[in-house]
Amino acid sequence: MADWAWMSLFDRHVGRLVQLGYAPAGARQQLKWPLGRMVLHRGDPDLDALTIDDLDELRAAVDRFTARLRMEPLRQFYSRSRSVANQPDSARDYFRTAIARMHAVQVLLFNVGQIDRAPSGRIDAGTRTDHLAPPRHHRRSVP
Repeated sequence: MADWAWMSLFDRHVGRLVQLGYAPAGARQQLKWPLGRMVLHRGDPDLDALTIDDLDELRAAVDRFTARLRMEPLRQFYSRSRSVANQPDSARDYFRTAIARMHAVQVLLFNVGQIDRAPSGRIDAGTRTDHLAPPRHHRRSVP
């Protein structure tokens, strides 16, 4: 696949993700990392050839990497600034960002008919009542 054809398909994918409700700048950012990683891993630049297996392999790699990050301070070596390197939850943040990006790719590939597994709902969404109302505490009557 020629470079221009790859970029054209990538731009169409970004456009489709925007149609699905993602912000234009956010859609491009959400797709760059996971699509690039999967294409590099496969050694095949054809975005049309990506499958759910490729997405599952990327997820497994991210799980293994972040598990290691939680045990070792490796993230410090990958950060660009001291303030990022010293964040105590950098492994969790990296994991959440990676999962959000892989979810966007799954939403896209499912909606264009390239994969048949529908994306799951948000992992951390909870329910509206979880976010809108504080938990109820039952008070005993004071005599």
